Amino acid sequence: EDFYRILIRFVIALLFLAPINVMYQYLKQRLAIEWREWMTNRMLHLYYSNRAYYKIEQQNQNIDNPDQRISEDVKSFTAFSLSFFLIILNSTLDCIAFSIVLFSIK
Repeated sequence: EDFYRILIRFVIALLFLAPINVMYQYLKQRLAIEWREWMTNRMLHLYYSNRAYYKIEQQNQNIDNPDQRISEDVKSFTAFSLSFFLIILNSTLDCIAFSIVLFSIK
Protein backbone atom coordinates (compact mmCIF):
# COMPACT_ATOMS: atom_id res chain seq x y z
CA GLU A 1 0.00 0.00 0.00
CA ASP A 2 2.80 2.44 0.85
CA PHE A 3 4.67 1.35 -2.25
CA TYR A 4 1.78 2.29 -4.55
CA ARG A 5 1.28 5.59 -2.76
CA ILE A 6 4.95 6.46 -3.26
CA LEU A 7 4.81 5.23 -6.85
CA ILE A 8 1.84 7.49 -7.61
CA ARG A 9 3.64 10.47 -6.04
CA PHE A 10 6.69 9.71 -8.15
CA VAL A 11 4.67 9.51 -11.37
CA ILE A 12 2.88 12.78 -10.57
CA ALA A 13 6.20 14.49 -9.83
CA LEU A 14 7.65 13.07 -13.05
CA LEU A 15 4.71 14.31 -15.12
CA PHE A 16 4.98 17.74 -13.55
CA LEU A 17 8.77 18.18 -13.56
CA ALA A 18 9.72 16.61 -16.90
CA PRO A 19 8.15 19.40 -19.01
CA ILE A 20 9.76 22.00 -16.75
CA ASN A 21 13.17 20.43 -17.30
CA VAL A 22 12.60 20.26 -21.06
CA MET A 23 11.54 23.91 -21.10
CA TYR A 24 14.63 24.87 -19.07
CA GLN A 25 16.94 23.09 -21.53
CA TYR A 26 15.14 24.64 -24.49
CA LEU A 27 15.34 28.17 -23.08
CA LYS A 28 19.01 27.71 -22.19
CA GLN A 29 19.83 26.64 -25.74
CA ARG A 30 17.68 29.40 -27.21
CA LEU A 31 19.44 32.01 -25.08
CA ALA A 32 22.84 30.66 -26.13
CA ILE A 33 21.92 30.82 -29.81
CA GLU A 34 20.42 34.31 -29.60
CA TRP A 35 23.40 35.65 -27.65
CA ARG A 36 25.91 34.01 -29.98
CA GLU A 37 24.11 35.36 -33.05
CA TRP A 38 24.00 38.89 -31.62
CA MET A 39 27.64 38.83 -30.54
CA THR A 40 28.85 37.37 -33.85
CA ASN A 41 27.00 40.06 -35.79
CA ARG A 42 28.42 42.74 -33.51
CA MET A 43 31.99 41.45 -33.82
CA LEU A 44 31.75 41.11 -37.59
CA HIS A 45 30.32 44.63 -37.81
CA LEU A 46 33.32 45.92 -35.85
CA TYR A 47 35.66 43.86 -38.01
CA TYR A 48 34.24 45.24 -41.25
CA SER A 49 33.96 48.82 -40.04
CA ASN A 50 36.86 51.23 -40.45
CA ARG A 51 38.44 48.82 -42.93
CA ALA A 52 39.96 46.70 -40.17
CA TYR A 53 40.08 43.72 -42.53
CA TYR A 54 42.15 45.81 -44.96
CA LYS A 55 44.59 46.90 -42.24
CA ILE A 56 45.13 43.29 -41.19
CA GLU A 57 45.82 42.32 -44.79
CA GLN A 58 48.21 45.25 -45.31
CA GLN A 59 50.26 44.31 -42.26
CA ASN A 60 50.97 41.04 -44.05
CA GLN A 61 49.89 38.90 -41.12
CA ASN A 62 49.19 35.29 -41.97
CA ILE A 63 45.70 35.04 -40.52
CA ASP A 64 43.52 32.53 -42.32
CA ASN A 65 39.76 33.16 -42.32
CA PRO A 66 39.57 35.82 -39.61
CA ASP A 67 35.77 36.00 -39.89
CA GLN A 68 35.51 32.27 -39.21
CA ARG A 69 37.88 32.60 -36.26
CA ILE A 70 35.75 35.41 -34.86
CA SER A 71 32.66 33.22 -35.14
CA GLU A 72 34.34 30.27 -33.42
CA ASP A 73 35.78 32.42 -30.64
CA VAL A 74 32.38 33.98 -30.01
CA LYS A 75 30.80 30.52 -29.86
CA SER A 76 33.26 29.25 -27.26
CA PHE A 77 33.07 32.48 -25.25
CA THR A 78 29.27 32.53 -25.10
CA ALA A 79 29.04 28.81 -24.28
CA PHE A 80 31.55 29.11 -21.43
CA SER A 81 30.08 32.35 -20.08
CA LEU A 82 26.51 31.07 -20.13
CA SER A 83 27.54 27.82 -18.46
CA PHE A 84 29.47 29.71 -15.79
CA PHE A 85 26.57 32.09 -15.15
CA LEU A 86 24.04 29.25 -14.85
CA ILE A 87 26.28 27.32 -12.48
CA ILE A 88 26.65 30.38 -10.24
CA LEU A 89 22.90 31.07 -10.41
CA ASN A 90 21.95 27.46 -9.61
CA SER A 91 24.45 27.30 -6.74
CA THR A 92 23.10 30.54 -5.27
CA LEU A 93 19.50 29.35 -5.53
CA ASP A 94 20.42 25.99 -3.97
CA CYS A 95 22.18 27.75 -1.12
CA ILE A 96 19.16 29.97 -0.49
CA ALA A 97 16.73 27.05 -0.65
CA PHE A 98 18.78 24.88 1.71
CA SER A 99 19.25 27.80 4.11
CA ILE A 100 15.49 28.28 4.25
CA VAL A 101 15.02 24.57 4.95
CA LEU A 102 17.68 24.59 7.67
CA PHE A 103 16.26 27.67 9.38
CA SER A 104 12.75 26.24 9.23
CA ILE A 105 13.92 23.11 11.08
CA LYS A 106 15.29 25.19 13.93
